[in-house]
Amino acid sequence: MWQTDFTYFKIIEWGWMYLSTVLNDFSRYIIGWKLGTNVRAEDVTDTLDAAMGRRLKL
Repeated sequence: MWQTDFTYFKIIEWGWMYLSTVLNDFSRYIIGWKLGTNVRAEDVTDTLDAAMGRRLKL
C-alpha cells in the first residue's frame, strides 16, 4: 500500500517550491518524488510513474 502527498513550502530568495511524494507503507521509504516550481497535474503523474518504475526494479 502506498501513500501520496503534494505539499508546498517557501524558500527565501527562491520562492515557492512544490514537492510530490509516494511513500511505501510497509518499508516507510519514499519510493518516488518530484520537486518543482509550479503546481501541475503532470508532476503528480510523473511521481507515480517514478514510483512504479522503482517498484518494478525492487
